[in-house]
Amino acid sequence: MTDCGNLVWDGVLRVTGMEVSHGEYIMQTQGVVRAINLRRGMVGVWVEEQCGYTIIEMLSSHDVELGDQLIWSDGYTMGSCQYRNITKGWVAEVYVQNHDVSAQNLKQQLLA
Repeated sequence: MTDCGNLVWDGVLRVTGMEVSHGEYIMQTQGVVRAINLRRGMVGVWVEEQCGYTIIEMLSSHDVELGDQLIWSDGYTMGSCQYRNITKGWVAEVYVQNHDVSAQNLKQQLLA
């Protein structure tokens, strides 16, 4: 296990929280990119703690690939939200379409 400041990772990436001010923490959600619809810019992010996929639409040209580790500030925010790609080192505005999507519904949610 490696401790990287606010991040503790054991191959899956666990986020313990980010200290904002004295004694105050913002919890973060993390996931792994497991599916991409390049034509539509839709991404399926597997979230272990929720046992489901979060579906996001990329609003920028930032490169995202299978296996990339993403974190964001609130697990269930819908609409516009900032996501951080830990693997590639960028932060981008995305549009969150859905949460807790099952593997059976993933293809439909990605508009594939």
